[in-house]
Amino acid sequence: VATKGVRLFGTEPELTRDDLARVQVPVLVMAGDDDVTPLSHTVSLFEGVGEAQLAILPGASHMLPMEQPREVAGLIGRFLGSAVPPVTMMPNARST
Repeated sequence: VATKGVRLFGTEPELTRDDLARVQVPVLVMAGDDDVTPLSHTVSLFEGVGEAQLAILPGASHMLPMEQPREVAGLIGRFLGSAVPPVTMMPNARST
């Protein structure tokens, strides 16, 4: 299992920016600030999906749902119950 997991991390998924741009539903991209996935990759996923929101949880790794279950559940709950796209007081990313 470990060998397959390592191979998976090195080769999958093979999504392009065009693949991400075709996603037509709201997406919550979530990661820990000590995640195995590089922050730059996480941000590129967020930027690649038109209706995405980004959550980086401090003090969390790739196991963030087990490390911080209340915070994760709260973020997911707010995401599922929020307006899409979100209305912010000082829009920057969503100003277009």
